[in-house]
Amino acid sequence: MAALAHNGTALACSASPNMPAAHTTPDAAALDPQGLARLQELDPTGQLGLVQRVLRTYLGSLDRLASQAHSAYAAQQLDTLRYAAHTLKSSSASVGATHLAALCQQTERLAADGGGPALTPLVQQLTAEAARVQVAVQALLLPQEAVP
Repeated sequence: MAALAHNGTALACSASPNMPAAHTTPDAAALDPQGLARLQELDPTGQLGLVQRVLRTYLGSLDRLASQAHSAYAAQQLDTLRYAAHTLKSSSASVGATHLAALCQQTERLAADGGGPALTPLVQQLTAEAARVQVAVQALLLPQEAVP
């Protein structure tokens, strides 16, 4: 787990495979069941493995974009933060991570407006929610990947 500090406030970057055990309990509420159901409607029989492929791809982008957002925040690169939040917002919404998508939207808007003191707690919330979503998605994938 990497920790970044900005303006004296430590930020934990937990959206990575090295998350501490305290953050590894799956939380089904991190993913909206209706959002997942819409995704599953694209491959109702599961024969194409579409949902698993989308979720695996999402995990990779979640890790990359959460790290990019943290780095941009620490360096006060608001355009890069805005881009990372925008991209993560869209992909999160598509897999049912609606709370994360909403946090990304707020971060994107605040970064576009020049940041401000509200950005620090928002980035902290985004980080915590990204970690929660990561664990929930991994929990969905594990039963599928355990089958030979």
